[in-house]
Amino acid sequence: MSLNTLRQFIAIALILPSIKYIKSRDLIKFVIHILIASFFHISALSFLIIYPLFKMKINKFYITLVICIGVAVNLFSTKIIYFLMGIFGYHLYVGRVGNGSGTGMLLMLSLIAIAALLYRRSAIRNGEDYDLYIHILIVSILLNILALDFNLAGRAMIYFTIHCIILIPNIIYTIKPKMDRSVGIYIVLLGAMFYYLIILTTDVGSVVPYQIMSR
Repeated sequence: MSLNTLRQFIAIALILPSIKYIKSRDLIKFVIHILIASFFHISALSFLIIYPLFKMKINKFYITLVICIGVAVNLFSTKIIYFLMGIFGYHLYVGRVGNGSGTGMLLMLSLIAIAALLYRRSAIRNGEDYDLYIHILIVSILLNILALDFNLAGRAMIYFTIHCIILIPNIIYTIKPKMDRSVGIYIVLLGAMFYYLIILTTDVGSVVPYQIMSR
């Protein structure tokens, strides 16, 4: 594992506790967490966008708006990438624009989003935090669309996709018939295997082939 990857996962570990400050609407503590995380990896600043999204209502207008934004991101991805490079200081990687990946991941995240929306009414009865994780998932999908043109956008995606470990169990929990729930669990296991294959083929973290001890 490279030092760069290690720094980013430290940043992720620092960001995860910041979720509770979004729920309690404590902006100062939330920003402090993100700023500390950004000292390890500047891409952590991308998670700041989640705070204003927390109170957005998920309805037909929201879904339509997200689809339109997704299409716009796809059409103007190059301009958006150059703009974000200016903010986060990634000018060094200009040559990588146009070199992207992530089609498989985009498909998987889209399927999770569809399932999350289908079971939303039942899920929000168990807790209002459910919508927060849908917002986080939507941002990860939009970043994934950027990654199709610029694979380093995947670095920012990790801060958002990690929260699927909370969203997916919530989706499964809302499925009432035991048989349907079992089918859902098997689908998740297949998705995990699919994700594992994606990691092996793309080698984003430069860990393939994996070695316990370096030579």
